[in-house]
Amino acid sequence: MNKNKTDKITVSLTKWLGIALFVGIIIWGAIYFLKGYRYEQTNDAQVDAYLSPINAKVGGYISKIYYKDNQLVKKGDTLLVIELDEYGLKKDAALAELMSSHAKLPILTANEETQRKSIEVIKAQLAGAKARLNQQQKEFDRYKNLL
Repeated sequence: MNKNKTDKITVSLTKWLGIALFVGIIIWGAIYFLKGYRYEQTNDAQVDAYLSPINAKVGGYISKIYYKDNQLVKKGDTLLVIELDEYGLKKDAALAELMSSHAKLPILTANEETQRKSIEVIKAQLAGAKARLNQQQKEFDRYKNLL
């Protein structure tokens, strides 16, 4: 009788263990497939998302940030502050370039005047060359008649 009772306990225990194992496998499978259904897995996927690019009108180093990750922002919100030191340097560089350009103006004016004088000299040389050509043509015609 003792053996029969032990067999019943073993069969009952095995049955409940099998049911628990079956329920566990079903729960694990449901969780696995629900996660797989919600999140796709692939080796060469591209992410589609609603992205709003931030249009930076100027570049530079950031001194202060006014937003947190995934925060809802509206048009016109200040998201960060850029350091002004770099802009001061750019302003100084632009001012130096402007002063350099102003300093080059008299030189360019002098170069322009030199070029104009060179053109006048070349025109005078051209007139002289035409006169020599005319003289040589007359000489040629004279020698041709003599010959």
